[in-house]
Amino acid sequence: MKNMIYKKNNLLFFFLIIIILGYLLRAYNINYDDLWSDEIVSFWLSDPSITFKETLIRIFSSNWMVFYEISLKYFHYLFGYEVNTSRYFSLIISILSLISFGLLISKITKKEAAILGMFILSINIYHIKYSIELRSYIFAFLLVTLFIFLAFKENSHNQKKNVFNLAILNLITILMLFTHPFTLLVVGSYLVFEVTKFYKKKIIKPYYFSLIISLMTTMALFLLVYFKTTLKIIDQDTLNGISPDWLMQVEPKFYTNFYFSKYFGSRLLGLIHLSILLYCVIRFRKKLLEDFNKFSFFLILIFFSYFIPLVYGYLFEPILLDRYIFFVLIPIICLLSHFILQI
Repeated sequence: MKNMIYKKNNLLFFFLIIIILGYLLRAYNINYDDLWSDEIVSFWLSDPSITFKETLIRIFSSNWMVFYEISLKYFHYLFGYEVNTSRYFSLIISILSLISFGLLISKITKKEAAILGMFILSINIYHIKYSIELRSYIFAFLLVTLFIFLAFKENSHNQKKNVFNLAILNLITILMLFTHPFTLLVVGSYLVFEVTKFYKKKIIKPYYFSLIISLMTTMALFLLVYFKTTLKIIDQDTLNGISPDWLMQVEPKFYTNFYFSKYFGSRLLGLIHLSILLYCVIRFRKKLLEDFNKFSFFLILIFFSYFIPLVYGYLFEPILLDRYIFFVLIPIICLLSHFILQI
């Protein structure tokens, strides 16, 4: 018992040190550069002096970061509508995302792997970059970690607790989808995982059946609102216009690193991380397929996060950009930190 308490306190101590390190790396020179064009838009959308209705009109006519912009609006209410204040909102969200990632990874792997994963994320150059940018991507990252944590939380024998968990998970899903539409890939990947698990194991509990139905309903309602607002001006038959004019098709060199060079700071570091990830997946492929657990879900999430936008881009218009699937860092780091210590 004393040994378990010691290990738990030890883990908390390391997590606290890593979170402090992550905060220092993100807070350093937070306002060194001026706001760039997209950040200026976010600042304009989150003006606390205009009505809530006017805020929604501005958001639906310019982007789809609804929950982030509304949250930023009320942050400005509390702390002032100043350019030098705004980025601290993203910084707070970033630290919360580090904490939520710590909760997630500590529940799915052993202590040493959890510490490694937390350290990798805390010093990750891409996560640091969007931790001090006035855009919704870091908020989407936080909500995705919460979604995965809650989705893989064990169901209770208490029916009331299960209903509460379903309500909370669907609320997180709504907030996540209204922060960035590409998080549909996360929900869709989870549904594929659950359906495949049922096919493989031939066991489905009432809780998970209710979860699948409720998430599908939430996704359908979101898509209905999405097409009636942001996408109402596009061609409904061909979906032409869903992609910004400036977004280009991925270049051939994309297939040599899959944005890992951007996610991990350089082409060399990106190739190292990608090579280790591929090696781990190949080496532990039987475990991933036979156990079919949360690590199998991570693999499904990585695959669909790239595959679906790429296929859509080749069939219609390009829609894939590294920051749109920022959340793939979650499964990538979890897989790396878990399996690398088993080699």
